[in-house]
Amino acid sequence: MSLKLPKAKKQPLIVFSSIFSIAIIASGLFFAAQKTLNTYALSADRWRAGEIISDNNFTNSNSMSEEDIQRFLDSKLDCDLYGERPAYEYGSNEKRAVFARKIKGWPGPPYVCLNKYYEVPKFEAGGGMPASNFDNPTATPPAGSKSAAWIIKDAANRFNIDPKVLLVKIGTESAGPLTRDNWPMKSQYKYAMGSHCPDSGPNGSANCDQGYAGFSIQMYSAAALLRFYLDNNEKPWWKYKRPYQTQNILYNVVQTGCNGSDVYVKNKATAALYTYTPYQPNEAALNNMYGLGDRCSAYGNRNFWSTYWNWFGDPHVSGFENLSDPRLFQVKEATYKTNLTIHKDHEQDGKLPVGKVVKIVSKIRTANDWCFRTEHDHNIDVPLCIPSSKLKEVDIAYQDLEEQEKEMTLIRDIRKTDYRRERDAGDMIGRGRIIKFSKKAIVNNKTYYVSEADYNKREIGISTYLMRPASKYEKITPTWMSTNKNTNKTFVVDESNGPYLPQDLERVFTSKTFNSGIWYYRTETDEKLKLDLGVSINDLTKKSFEEFVRPRWMVIKNDTQKVNPYTGQKDNLVNGKTKLYFISKITINGETYLRTREDTEQNSDFTIPAKDVTEIEFEDFARPRKLQLKANSKKYHLPEEITVGDIHETGLTRKFVAKMELNGNWYYQTEADHSSHSYTAFPAILLEEVPDDEPEE
Repeated sequence: MSLKLPKAKKQPLIVFSSIFSIAIIASGLFFAAQKTLNTYALSADRWRAGEIISDNNFTNSNSMSEEDIQRFLDSKLDCDLYGERPAYEYGSNEKRAVFARKIKGWPGPPYVCLNKYYEVPKFEAGGGMPASNFDNPTATPPAGSKSAAWIIKDAANRFNIDPKVLLVKIGTESAGPLTRDNWPMKSQYKYAMGSHCPDSGPNGSANCDQGYAGFSIQMYSAAALLRFYLDNNEKPWWKYKRPYQTQNILYNVVQTGCNGSDVYVKNKATAALYTYTPYQPNEAALNNMYGLGDRCSAYGNRNFWSTYWNWFGDPHVSGFENLSDPRLFQVKEATYKTNLTIHKDHEQDGKLPVGKVVKIVSKIRTANDWCFRTEHDHNIDVPLCIPSSKLKEVDIAYQDLEEQEKEMTLIRDIRKTDYRRERDAGDMIGRGRIIKFSKKAIVNNKTYYVSEADYNKREIGISTYLMRPASKYEKITPTWMSTNKNTNKTFVVDESNGPYLPQDLERVFTSKTFNSGIWYYRTETDEKLKLDLGVSINDLTKKSFEEFVRPRWMVIKNDTQKVNPYTGQKDNLVNGKTKLYFISKITINGETYLRTREDTEQNSDFTIPAKDVTEIEFEDFARPRKLQLKANSKKYHLPEEITVGDIHETGLTRKFVAKMELNGNWYYQTEADHSSHSYTAFPAILLEEVPDDEPEE
């Protein structure tokens, strides 16, 4: 919904609308992003009526990739998708969505900008508007839809028209225009190029063919028409503007009586533009380059020329081509840049001194040599370049390292840098990584650390300002410890917070370092990953053993070894079926370990894995029989081997059916206790045979 500079009238033959738009100079449509070098501000003396644009710049379909077009549109548009910003351009403080509905009666949001617009390509005339993402821009675009950038590039490729020309045409022909409007309506896409919209409606209004509704068919038909002009404007039957001859070009429509002047049309592209818009700007239009002239002024070709210049540079200059390998070069002989517009030295900025380093990204063939353009000049689209004969590949100086520089820690996430090309190289390397280096590379007054592997194979490194001398770790016996509170690991080199650790998190630690009065312990994993990360000893606890609720004898299932659960260190072999008295335990990393009475009393950390231990069970007598107490005794609860209950008197006789051996002592269990699954029994030493009862076999 932005306002536009005046548009040109078109010949009735050409199926493009010729409706005039009123010029609003304050909109800054074409020159809001002028060159930063005032040297290249447009003036009337730069206009060439016979050569508006070179044929190469009109037909180089490879001048921009789809990605280049997308970046260009992104740079022009800051979309107000839901009309939430004030409508200042219309003198209103209302939000645009409110202003549109309440005051103008326009449709409400969304307002999808050209850089966000997707449409199912319509290649042939017919039907209405093709499906697009306009009504639901946050959803997945419709199946088969393509971005506006893709459509522009495809139209350029199909008809061998420079995509820059198509972008300029959108900028000078579309309502808004779409290259600037950051809250466009859907209707602005319908006939974006005015294609198949002749001025045959009431009072000379546009009478658009519904079959050509849609951004994609507008792009394709407009590009096809331009190609038709180029391919046919030298043929004998062609009755419109022709190249390579002098013709009278009017300043405005015949009815104005404004006349024109004779112009020698130097190329096919200019003839095509005069066929499309058959008027040249008069002196008044050129003298007020950014606004209105007088009643005889027409603006179409002026707007095309000026827009192209301000967006892409001098349209007369053969196009720069991107360097296949953009990289740093060094001035080997003091030189001025060349101004391609006037083909003279650009003296305003002085000579480039010997040794000056520049990044070259594009080049152009001149009469005598290739001329290279710097990244800076390329980005602001100025026609300056440096003769390649004055440049050489950049020097790279390698230096040996100080001892403390040989092992360094990265202080932020980063990729390595290809220092000849000043671009990222390789995968992302995480903050805290300890890296060993063998050299320093100095390029363009920047210093990079270079690993031994990279020094021998590739010109990549890491900027020195991103590195700090690595902490010095000393090995410890691998030890399990747990966090005693919610905490964070620490990037020890700068004492900043690292990853979060919850309380009671168990990890095995294998090394430690001392910094600012604190010991930091490093996990086994972080050591393997070569990370300068530690956990403060103040936030760690070596997990303690717990006492058994019921200390007791247990039996080893199979041969095993004692183990230190903190470190994994192995000790003596313990044979299977050995019975041991356990009184404490510990669980580390999900595995439980049992500690004997002897090891507990000696404060030893050696244990037996719980998975290798089982409970002791009673064994059945071969022949149950009656036995009697030969002395007063309490029963013993097994396998704890503790007395329980009342004292039983001498002579008590019971039938005994099972037995258990603990620590060299046998215990016999009565039939009643065995049947009730009790773990009580009498010491066998206090029992004797009942007279006349046969002994156990």
